[in-house]
Amino acid sequence: SGITSLAISPAGILWVGTSGQGIAQIAFGAHGEVYRVFGYSPYFEYSSDNGTTWTKIGPPAFNRSQACVIGCVASDTNGCLYVGLRYNRNSGAGGGVWYTTDNGLSWVEQMVGMQNAGAFKTSIQTLTIDRKNLVYAGCNGGGLYAAAAGGEWAKLDNTLPLDIYDHF
Repeated sequence: SGITSLAISPAGILWVGTSGQGIAQIAFGAHGEVYRVFGYSPYFEYSSDNGTTWTKIGPPAFNRSQACVIGCVASDTNGCLYVGLRYNRNSGAGGGVWYTTDNGLSWVEQMVGMQNAGAFKTSIQTLTIDRKNLVYAGCNGGGLYAAAAGGEWAKLDNTLPLDIYDHF
């Protein structure tokens, strides 16, 4: 099976996700949590004991049906966890960004500034967070957005170079 995700833990250990495991992404939280996202799945899992046990989080937490698809996760330095939902072409369920500050007990949808882009264009493919806890969301429809925790999204497309690959 192929390698689908690589992540370095805070302790410097390389974690590898493979297609055979069904893992699409591995990420780490501010307090040592490990998150794993499964490809085209309505849930993700987290572990607070370095992968010995896993806890599943899924659609009921996001007030959605089984039709939602988790695309990615990211955690800021304060422990706020963000989840990006993908557009599900089979059900028509749109994407979006949700966050929690209480380890997944409750979730808040963060779509202000992005809500009029359409379901396909708000299909969140990737999330990342900078050192100042500014959240960046890359969307399937090509949109790039940025927001502070719980804040309004600002579209950044007009500030990108034409060929961003030259800048990495």
